[in-house]
Amino acid sequence: MGNRILFINSSLGNGGSERVMTLLANEFSRRNYQVDMLIQNNVKESYPLDENINRIFFDSHNARGFKYVFSWVKKIRRTMKAGSYNVVISFMMRNNVLALLANIGLKNQIIVSERCDPRRIEDYGILFKAGERLLYPLAKKIVLQTEEVKNYYGKSIRKNATVIPNPINQSIQCEADKKRRRTVFVAVGRLHEQKNYPMLLRAFSLFSKEIEGYTLEIFGQGPLLEKLQSLCHELNIEDKVLFKGYVNNVHEYMRTATAFVMTSNYEGISNAMLESLGMGLPTICTDCPVGGAKMMIKPNINGILIPVGNEEACASAMLKVVRDEKFAAKLCREAVKIRNEYSISTIANMWQEIIDF
Repeated sequence: MGNRILFINSSLGNGGSERVMTLLANEFSRRNYQVDMLIQNNVKESYPLDENINRIFFDSHNARGFKYVFSWVKKIRRTMKAGSYNVVISFMMRNNVLALLANIGLKNQIIVSERCDPRRIEDYGILFKAGERLLYPLAKKIVLQTEEVKNYYGKSIRKNATVIPNPINQSIQCEADKKRRRTVFVAVGRLHEQKNYPMLLRAFSLFSKEIEGYTLEIFGQGPLLEKLQSLCHELNIEDKVLFKGYVNNVHEYMRTATAFVMTSNYEGISNAMLESLGMGLPTICTDCPVGGAKMMIKPNINGILIPVGNEEACASAMLKVVRDEKFAAKLCREAVKIRNEYSISTIANMWQEIIDF
C-alpha cells in the first residue's frame, strides 16, 4: 500500500515534540496517508490523535540499560521491516540515532528531526553524540527548527538538512481583540533548569515592588518544585505565585492573562511561545539559543525579546506591558499574524515536499 508513514517518538505524553508530531500525524492522516506511530513509552496521551492512526507500543519487559536500548532498536527494526513504509520520521536525537542504527541493511527512507539544542552534550551523552555524527549522514533528510541549529552541524550533515519550524495549533482561540480579564502573568513548561524559573521569580519580585495586585501562574511539573517554592518564600512572593502543575486546558488560563513569559536558557521553538503569539497574547521571551524565539518575535513589534538570565530586563518588560496599554495592544495585533504563516497546513506542506521525494 502506498503513502505509508511511520512516526517514531518517545511518548504521546505532554511535551513539545509530542505535540508537533501529533499535529503532523493528524494532518497527514487527513491527507489520506496511512499513518502509524511507534511509541516507546505507553503513558497517558495528552494530545488528541486521529482514530485512523495506528499506535504501536514498545514493551521493554522491564529491561534496563543496554538491554533496554537493544530491545528498542530491535522493535524499531521489526516495525520498519513489517510496514513497507514510504518514509520513517523520527523525532529527538536518541530516537533518531537508534532509528538510523535499526535501518542498517534495510532500505527505508529515514527523516530525522532534532527538536532542541544539539550542542548540549550533557543532555544526550557522549555515545549518542558520536552516533549523531556517524549516522545522521545516512538520513534521507534532517529536519531542524532554525538556521542557528543548521549552522552548528558540519557539511556532511548540513547538506541534507532543511529548516522547518513548528506549526501553530489552529484550535486555540485568537484573543487579540478581547480585553484581558485577569491581572496574571503565565509561564508554561516543565520545572527544569532549562526554563530558568528562578530568573522569572526574581523578575516577578522586582515587578511586584512596583505594581501591586498581580499574580504569576506557572504551569508544569518537574523536579525543581520544592526549590522554586523555597525561593518564593525567600523573595516574599509565595502568596503571589501559583504552581498549577499540568493541566489539559492551559490555553483557557493563557488567553485571559496579562502576558506570557518564557525565561529559558535554551529552546528549540517553544510551542507555548508560538501558541501565546497565535492567540494574541503579549509575549516576553529570552533571546536564547538556538534562535527559535528571535525567529518568531520581532522585538517590540509582535513580542519582547530579553537577554538570557537578565531578571531586570524581564521585570522591565513586564512593567511596560502593564503600564503602556497602546504598546500591549500593538503586540497583540501583530502577534496573531503568525497564525497563517505557521499554520499546520503550511508547515505540513513543507514536510510533504521532503516526504514525497
